[in-house]
Amino acid sequence: MMDTVAGWTVRLLVSVTVVTVARAAGGGGTEALCPDLLPPYNGVLKCQTLNNSLQCTATCLEGHVLEGGHKVIHRTCLEGAHSWLQGSPRLPRCVQLCNRSLTEATADVTLTVSSSMTSADHTGHHPSPLQALSSGTWSPAVDNILQYVQVDLGSPHTVRAWSLRGDGTGSYVRLFRLLFSVDGLHWTPYSDGRVMDKFLTGNFDSSTEVTEELSNPQMARYVRLNPLSWHRHIAVQWDLFGCPYHVLKSHCDAAQKIRSSDSFRCRLPQPPHSGAVNCERNATHVVCTAYCLDNRVFPDLGPALDLTCDPDVGVFTHTPLPACVERNTTVPPLNISGPCMREEGDCSQTSNGDYQYCGDCHYFSTCSQGYFFLRPCPEQLQFDSHQGLCDYHSATCDSKRLTHFKATRAARRLFSLPPL
Repeated sequence: MMDTVAGWTVRLLVSVTVVTVARAAGGGGTEALCPDLLPPYNGVLKCQTLNNSLQCTATCLEGHVLEGGHKVIHRTCLEGAHSWLQGSPRLPRCVQLCNRSLTEATADVTLTVSSSMTSADHTGHHPSPLQALSSGTWSPAVDNILQYVQVDLGSPHTVRAWSLRGDGTGSYVRLFRLLFSVDGLHWTPYSDGRVMDKFLTGNFDSSTEVTEELSNPQMARYVRLNPLSWHRHIAVQWDLFGCPYHVLKSHCDAAQKIRSSDSFRCRLPQPPHSGAVNCERNATHVVCTAYCLDNRVFPDLGPALDLTCDPDVGVFTHTPLPACVERNTTVPPLNISGPCMREEGDCSQTSNGDYQYCGDCHYFSTCSQGYFFLRPCPEQLQFDSHQGLCDYHSATCDSKRLTHFKATRAARRLFSLPPL
């Protein structure tokens, strides 16, 4: 998700606060309904009350995936219970996706080959060394086990998988080695943890692409492929998959900071009837959003509320939350161009992404794995669905009539005038 502020653009990566779910108790205090729910870092957690139970859903933000391969995690706590039905309150972490093509995504990638065909090759065309990437085929001048194709990724990367294909006309590599280096001088053959120099099985024909994950991902700037066995001639279309090493390192550093702050608890009030609450945490503070469903609103406050919590105090603004009520028909609607999202069902047939929220220009709807999450723009900004970001002015959502209505109503209250 991108935000544009004063002419420059910044990508927001936000994580979820640690939540203690609570409900009102006699005497104005609180008592824990369930053990603390520890949402995933770089994810979103939403809780709402349904059928006398507290139901929470957690998923990851764009570019992240839950450890263990889950797309969504659910937790349910029945009224009067003191445990989550599905198990531990500690949810899996959201980790950085690390499976992009390194030869396509890395701008400064360069290729080195032991040799290449200088005259018409076995298929009748003239490949260049750079055609060793997935966009073309590399063949050496001589077929022997001394040949190699080498990629320089420009900086250290985590390599997690490879793909290999032949030339499509009968030539392909059956068996090969991978070697890794951080400086281009000292090389280490791939090891799966059991075999120090693991030979990898390549293709069985010249046209089928084979993709395989490395059971032992490697950190390297340089990667070399050394053919050992082939059919007819050595012919390679090759790609690597992973991510920049600093991405995983920064994620681990941030996760360590989150773990060190797990003792922080911010009590989240029980979601209002016909409403929900979801939370995120950025680098400096906790931000939660409470919102009403079924076209309802918080009295005099609109369909959604920003809730902020001081980590030192552990108290949210606007708590306890007011009840959601039927929307006043005299309240003017927003002027929205294009489709907008309001609640869960709107995301059931929609691809993952950020969309206009029907209730307030300051918020946007995130659909993830078919689930709806409402998230706020930074203060004073509005969501523009055409640009897919928050900006000072939105071309797709106009709230001037609604803002004027709220200001007029507040002024009439201040001077004890009858409502409009």
